[in-house]
Amino acid sequence: MSLVNETGLSDLSFIVRQATIDPPSMATTVDGIVASFALSDVAIGDAVLAIPPYDTVNIMYTCTPVSNGVADLNFYNAGTGTTNLASGTWTFIILKTAAR
Repeated sequence: MSLVNETGLSDLSFIVRQATIDPPSMATTVDGIVASFALSDVAIGDAVLAIPPYDTVNIMYTCTPVSNGVADLNFYNAGTGTTNLASGTWTFIILKTAAR
């Protein structure tokens, strides 16, 4: 099933927001989190695509809504050394469906 055939593009809305994020320093195979940062218009059940303002090297990341207007950004260092990403303005694309 494709999303377009199931709900139609008219049932989707995309909202773009930005937030300043300062990721923690992470040793190899260590998780990090920027917990509970303000992200306008996000809600439980939304899908969020996080777009960093720089190369994240070997850092993997996911963004999860935790309540209305609040999200967590989780990091994992898959590299072979400590990585400390700079503070920067990240872009977030929030996907909402009319079904919610």
